[in-house]
Amino acid sequence: MHEIPNGDVDTNNLKISMESSSELDNSNLINMLKLGDKLAFQQIYKRYWNRLFKLAISKVKGTDNAKEIVQDIFLDLWHRRQEVTIIDLERYLFSAVKYKVFDYFKKEALRQQYADTVFLNQNDSDDVTADEIAYNDLFQHMTDTKSQDILL
Repeated sequence: MHEIPNGDVDTNNLKISMESSSELDNSNLINMLKLGDKLAFQQIYKRYWNRLFKLAISKVKGTDNAKEIVQDIFLDLWHRRQEVTIIDLERYLFSAVKYKVFDYFKKEALRQQYADTVFLNQNDSDDVTADEIAYNDLFQHMTDTKSQDILL
């Protein structure tokens, strides 16, 4: 890697082919990723996707949820490639799985809480309806009874 006097990285020496990219270490891939190199991103994806997926699926239920977690991690990595500082790529990615799984369970808890609230409110409204029916029946019975008392 060649430094240009202003501190930028000379990208001419970093461009790679898919064949040679598998030989690059993570620090070179990170540098290339920061420059927007799609082949470097593809190599990171190819190198880590299965391992991240296995970790995610061991923590959450369902392959779809695990796939979504891993895809979100890679999407975030690509979108934030110029902003994020990555020292250890493997640690960064596996930590990202940990935090995404945590977020997944937090969202699931909120969904469950919402579902429970809706269910309770639905039961309350069913009780109100049943109470109204009982009240109307009682009122009708009382009205009928008064009418009969008046006639007697």
